[in-house]
Amino acid sequence: MKNSNIKNKSIGKKISSLTVSISLVSLIIIGVVSISGLWIVRSNNVKTAVHLREMAIEDFQKALEEVVTEGLLYLVNTNANLCDSIIESWDIKSPDFISRDDALPALRKILLTIRLRESGGVFLLDDKSEIIISENIEHYLNGVEYSHNENFKTMIQKMMQGETGIEKLEINGKELIFVFTALNAAPWSLVTVFTVEEIVAPALKSRDRIIDMKRDADKHTKIIIVIFIFIYLMMIIFAVIFISYAAKKFTNTLVNPIKILKEGVQQFSNGNLDYDIVLKTGDEIEDLGICANKMADDLKNYIINIQKITGEKERIKAELSVAAAIQVNLLPRIFPAFPERREFDIYACMQSAKEAAGDFYDFFLIDNNTLAVVIADVSDKGMPAAMFMVIAKTLIKNNIQQGKSPGEVFKTVNNMLYENNDSNMFVTAFLGYLDISSGIFTYVNAGHNPPLIRRLGGSYEIMNVKPGFILAGIADIDYRQDEIVLNTGDEIFMYTDGITEAVKYDANNKKIFFGENRLLEAADKYQNIPLKEFTESIKLEIDKFSEGAEQADDITMVSLRYKGKKKELVLDAKLENLPHVFAFIEKALVENTCTHEDINRIKIAAEEIFVNIANHAYPKDNTIGTAVIRIWTEQGNLLTIEFEDSGIAFNPLEKDDPDISSPSKEREPGGLGIYLAKKYMDLMEYAYRNGKNILTVKIAI
Repeated sequence: MKNSNIKNKSIGKKISSLTVSISLVSLIIIGVVSISGLWIVRSNNVKTAVHLREMAIEDFQKALEEVVTEGLLYLVNTNANLCDSIIESWDIKSPDFISRDDALPALRKILLTIRLRESGGVFLLDDKSEIIISENIEHYLNGVEYSHNENFKTMIQKMMQGETGIEKLEINGKELIFVFTALNAAPWSLVTVFTVEEIVAPALKSRDRIIDMKRDADKHTKIIIVIFIFIYLMMIIFAVIFISYAAKKFTNTLVNPIKILKEGVQQFSNGNLDYDIVLKTGDEIEDLGICANKMADDLKNYIINIQKITGEKERIKAELSVAAAIQVNLLPRIFPAFPERREFDIYACMQSAKEAAGDFYDFFLIDNNTLAVVIADVSDKGMPAAMFMVIAKTLIKNNIQQGKSPGEVFKTVNNMLYENNDSNMFVTAFLGYLDISSGIFTYVNAGHNPPLIRRLGGSYEIMNVKPGFILAGIADIDYRQDEIVLNTGDEIFMYTDGITEAVKYDANNKKIFFGENRLLEAADKYQNIPLKEFTESIKLEIDKFSEGAEQADDITMVSLRYKGKKKELVLDAKLENLPHVFAFIEKALVENTCTHEDINRIKIAAEEIFVNIANHAYPKDNTIGTAVIRIWTEQGNLLTIEFEDSGIAFNPLEKDDPDISSPSKEREPGGLGIYLAKKYMDLMEYAYRNGKNILTVKIAI
């Protein structure tokens, strides 16, 4: 089996590989997507946690600052009221107010109640921007120049103006919060100060705890991802094992029936059509096996029928071949058909469109002076037409040989073919009798194409022929016969409609026929050549025109050329008879309208040849032999003269030509006459046949 040795992967392996590959790729894609999702979620969570942490710390700081500062402001205001109640009982304008033992401790005690833890500071500022009492403010305000710090200067001015408020200032690289309020009992301001860092310390501790929690969460998340990846890889390994096993089981279930089906098809392809494919899958594969078995049965029956039909066709073809061979053998096929007759030349051919043809031609001598020529075309093709053709040809020839005229022949044959013509076939035919001696051509036409005729020196034209009625169409038809006179060199070309109806197709798929005009042009193109070459040239023109199109009808051609009756003179080979030779030749030349110059040249050549026969052909024992002179024309304008004697065999053409440039006394005797004849003639030939010397000369006239 073709390509049976090629090693390919089985379908099962392909399916298994494909299934495992698809599953594995699917798992990998799912895993990658899942891990990517986890990682993205983790990243988003981290980002969100960080953002929320920062926001929480910031909000917490702000809230804490607000709560602490608001609380301190309230506490400062409350203590300011206490200070007012104490100061109102003192005379602060007294110069010894500050030096009093009970004044400063009492105020300091009040100030300590509003300190913020250990790092906070508090002080009283008088109307001269001087600190009266302070507690723990040295590390905050050490080295501060009011005039160099605009913000601090502005805050002091607010205090001097008796305002209450909260200010955040950066002093000595630290962020400080000042809470101040004016006393009512004295032009003083109570001020407390503390660092922002101390206020937000709880928030910073919360931030650190959040960072630690976030770090722990990241660690736990990474552990979970690692565990997930491990579990996922284990799932992939398990899935590959499981899917491979399942694919193998599925493949065996699917592929084994296919293998059985493949084996069956291979058996069928090897010619084992009796092999039975057995499948019990209960699905479409089983249906396919049933169809394959049915196909094998149908194919087996088809082969049996084909063998019968082929045998029948071969038998019919063989019979058609035998019939075609018999048909061809019934036609004259040896050319030249009448080599001994110089008065005419004839050539015919037929090319059938099928195995057996419906066309036919025939020619034969009815007697020594009458040539019968017939061409015909049966209405159908193939075997029926061939059988009808054989009948028609036989009837026509038999009636001709009975001595009937052309018209009588067609009338009789028409009635005989019409009788019992259940197939309704008919024949078109053209029949002519040539009287060889006179050139009279008597003809009759039964619905056939009129022949072409060419007179000597002219062009081909269509003969003026009455069409007549077909043969086997209607009984008791009278056929009119006519006649024309053929002169030397005239030609008649008979043909069937397979020539004029030869077809080709144009660009629009429209039929174009060869037609009579193209036939006339082709015939004129090939004038004055041998008849065999003429008919072959016509066929080549048809083939060239058809451009490879299939031949639709039989093609038959018959060409007849009339050369005229051969003129002959028999006389003793004596010099005294030379005048008779001149008279005979001159008469023939005049009849052929030769010029005076041609007549003189031919007479000189004829004289040399006849004198040579009279002097040298026969022995010098007073034996007088005979000479025969024949004159005829070939191809219309080629005059042929044949000299025949029964003397000693001698070929004058073998003798070397004399050297006419040397003096006559120095030349060898003889040969001058033949030399002159060769000079005057276009062609000279010698043959020795049946004990006779035959010297032929030809000249174009």
